[in-house]
Amino acid sequence: IKFNTSMTILAAGTIFPLVFSVQAGFLRRDDALSAMAKLKGAMFTVYLMFKTWEKEKQGKWGWETDGSGNWAAELDTVYEKLLDDIELYLRGSRPAPEESGNVVYDGLVTLGTMMEKFAPH
Repeated sequence: IKFNTSMTILAAGTIFPLVFSVQAGFLRRDDALSAMAKLKGAMFTVYLMFKTWEKEKQGKWGWETDGSGNWAAELDTVYEKLLDDIELYLRGSRPAPEESGNVVYDGLVTLGTMMEKFAPH
């Protein structure tokens, strides 16, 4: 069997959809990296807030001494659990079980509650 087809049909039917799907994959990857960068920046800002704005018993700010206050130590514990939960959620199977997303949400609620308690401090 012989076929007399032009390369245009082959290019339009296979190459263009392939290029567009690869481009869409890179756009999704770029969006995910941007979201992760925003999360990382926000978490670092919150960490610095707890680390530097806490006053010690002597009345000095946290940034004036090298000591870590109670709030910063508690935040370290919350962050360790939250980051572990986020990693488990992102590396888990898809579709992710609902409870894995709830665990991440609960960690963020815990962080928000800590920030609310710290505000008058």
